[in-house]
Amino acid sequence: MKKIFDDPIIQDIFCDYLDHGDQIVICQICHAKLWKAESIRGQKKGNTSYSLCCGYGKVELPSLKEAPPSYQNLGRTTTSTSTSRSYDLQIIEFLKDMLDSNNALVKSYRMYPLLFPYGDDGYRVDILHRGISSSSNSKRPTCTMREFFAYRIQDMDQSFSLILNAKRLFQQFLVDGYTMIESERLFFIRNQQKILRCESYENLRNQQALGSTDISNVGQRVILPSSFTGGARYMMQNYLDAMSLCKWFGYPDFFITFTCNPKWPEVQRFLKDTSLHPEDRPDILCRLFKIKLDAFIKDLRENEVFGKVQAVVYTIEFQKRGLPHSHICLFMHADCKLPTVEYIDPIVSAEIPNIDDDPELYSLVKEFMIHSPCGAENLNCPCMLDRKCSKNFPKQFCNHTSVDSNGFPLYRRRDDGHFVEKSGVQLDNRNVVPYNKYLLKRYQAHINV
Repeated sequence: MKKIFDDPIIQDIFCDYLDHGDQIVICQICHAKLWKAESIRGQKKGNTSYSLCCGYGKVELPSLKEAPPSYQNLGRTTTSTSTSRSYDLQIIEFLKDMLDSNNALVKSYRMYPLLFPYGDDGYRVDILHRGISSSSNSKRPTCTMREFFAYRIQDMDQSFSLILNAKRLFQQFLVDGYTMIESERLFFIRNQQKILRCESYENLRNQQALGSTDISNVGQRVILPSSFTGGARYMMQNYLDAMSLCKWFGYPDFFITFTCNPKWPEVQRFLKDTSLHPEDRPDILCRLFKIKLDAFIKDLRENEVFGKVQAVVYTIEFQKRGLPHSHICLFMHADCKLPTVEYIDPIVSAEIPNIDDDPELYSLVKEFMIHSPCGAENLNCPCMLDRKCSKNFPKQFCNHTSVDSNGFPLYRRRDDGHFVEKSGVQLDNRNVVPYNKYLLKRYQAHINV
């Protein structure tokens, strides 16, 4: 089992893995650290600033004041601390004294702004873009709320951020920021209703034919346009786009689920010298997942892992535990549309590999592609519904792959004696989630094909 790193902290990194490296790109304007793949996306020729952090240099915010070293140590410490009541009271007393001595607002309002101990300015509607004066004729001279928060949550080179090391408080900061941005967008849409208000042309003509001289009141008074992410029109527009692909290319041929892996080596290296856990930096998980997903889609289209692809549709969702995952539909070329056993077996496997023949693949299948013990062995498994597995595991043994009357494949699951052990239960080929060997090795995550 050949590994490409000797560091014992970073486990199970194999030679076939697509590693995107570390945050080696530094924005020359705001000094934010980015992955190379992030800097290439949407980059303007010759630019040394980027869209993700400061909007190509448009956003300029004052640096937050450096917190006292003793306060920083709460975020930097890598040793486990006691959770006793006396220790908690010491921390609270320390925070109270520190904030009272540095932040005049705390004494008046007693809100404990732990992320801004000096009472730094938050968002205002009149923050001007870099190089813009109040007398400029720029179409949009001020910083939006999204630009403000995108700037504030960047890792800046050679600086320590209380926000990014606040763990659960950072998560709360992100949620609050999201709700503020969403509220600002909804407020803008509400103020634009006279422009957005709509009704079908046919209905307006009918109203006019009936003798109505004033048709200004016809139609919905308040609507969410399709440009509002998550709105009814947005969802319907995307649904119709997907259905038009089905009409043109036929039904999708592959359904793939690609899930974020918080143990990716890029994440492990990022957190290596900190006290943080992957769930403490959901922004990093999402950014890396987008990088991986872009590479994944490019692999499918350009390298033709499953054959010639004509179209791809995917959506990104979030699990209950917060990890992003993508559902991907592939529309294949006509030559790859009809599934046959000879076509399926080389690209989709549902068996545990021999540990001696391919120890790398065995390790990855055991880690990512085994359906957890359920049924009588674990009635509390999330997949259980009415005391049965909602995913229909364990499957039946099958010596050969076949295609049923509806065109759905039944994958080969031989009773070959191979098994893995999870939670003290031996699981065989009947519990393997279908996977592709190449993609599993390359992306080291749960990829259900």
